[in-house]
Amino acid sequence: MWEAIKEVLTSSNAVIVLIFLFVIVVVAVILIKGGYINFDNESLRIGYADRERNIIKQQQDYVWLHLQDMEANIEKPDDYDKTLGQMIIMAMYIEYVSWISFNHLTKSDAYISVKQNKLVAVVNRYTVKPEFKNEEFLEFIKKDTKQTIYELIKIREVFKDN
Repeated sequence: MWEAIKEVLTSSNAVIVLIFLFVIVVVAVILIKGGYINFDNESLRIGYADRERNIIKQQQDYVWLHLQDMEANIEKPDDYDKTLGQMIIMAMYIEYVSWISFNHLTKSDAYISVKQNKLVAVVNRYTVKPEFKNEEFLEFIKKDTKQTIYELIKIREVFKDN
């Protein structure tokens, strides 16, 4: 193989071959940057970076707005500590971002159950109020977690071709 390359590069057509290879590389880079060509195998992904960043950003924005809305609209006890509430929301957000970053969201019941239990543990870790430890509220967290995972998967499906 090296002998063949050496012969091509030392022949009278070497300049034409090198110009042709250079043009091919430049065209490939332009097509990849433009998102017209994607190369994807187990060890190398070319052309997906911008698309993947956009998907992750959309998912993170959705989770943040959703958690803020949820915190604003849940029924709170009279002695509700807003700082603690924001701390819980931030801890939940960090957990969601971890899931998004690893890009392994799935609709399987086992996966959702594990993630529901993680978020219940986050809520339990930061609060001692019985209003936030009762079964009704914990079921609300579990249901919301499942719905949020479904939404994150839907966002990935919508933005994967953009």
